[in-house]
Amino acid sequence: MNRGWLGLAFLASMVLGGCAHTPQPQMQAFYHSPSNAYTLNLSSTALQGHISMSEQCEPYGGSLNLWDSKNRFFRVDYLNFIEHPSVRAPSFANDRTLNELVINYYQNEVITKQKSIRSNKVLFRDTVNSTVGEGLLTIMSLEMYKEAVPPDALDNTVYYGFFIFRRGDYAYIVQHRQEIYQPERMKAMLVTLAQDMTIPGAKAYAPQIGNLSVVDQVFGSQQEINAWKKAMKCDSKGN
Repeated sequence: MNRGWLGLAFLASMVLGGCAHTPQPQMQAFYHSPSNAYTLNLSSTALQGHISMSEQCEPYGGSLNLWDSKNRFFRVDYLNFIEHPSVRAPSFANDRTLNELVINYYQNEVITKQKSIRSNKVLFRDTVNSTVGEGLLTIMSLEMYKEAVPPDALDNTVYYGFFIFRRGDYAYIVQHRQEIYQPERMKAMLVTLAQDMTIPGAKAYAPQIGNLSVVDQVFGSQQEINAWKKAMKCDSKGN
């Protein structure tokens, strides 16, 4: 089983520079992200059977990788527009502008830096309404180098979908991988998972460590970042 061969090689190492580890057990059937950015219902109908997870986090955002019992890969990222070093929100930008800013960041800065990806192409892009609000749905084809593809893969092209929406200072990026291009199914999977997120999330962690706020805090030193990771349980002890 080639679990998550694209997900980990593609986005996991690029969007965030922090450590990756398996989340500690939390409330049954729910995942609570650091910074209380969101809570995800793991009983979502988008997911089937046993769920395996890994996460990464930094003060400017976090990522959750999920594989269900059918070996389907999903991912949820959140980016803080205030903290993020690359994705900066223009003053008074509306949601559509911010969603476009985020998808351009993924396409132009994240995907293009992946040595395993030969080329990418946007196949579908549209605005979609959902119970979490208006979001941007984008589906890309990713042509992989043959050496990066497992022997049992259908071919060296996979299809990767993004559903991006904004809440406050955060952009949420729900992602899914397909080996066959099925745009309507991609839309259904992404929107369903997004609608099973609660924003903001449950306050599963202490909100402060000393006088350092861990929510929307502009960090001035690596020491402050390390303190934040410790408070958010994002240090290396889970590796």
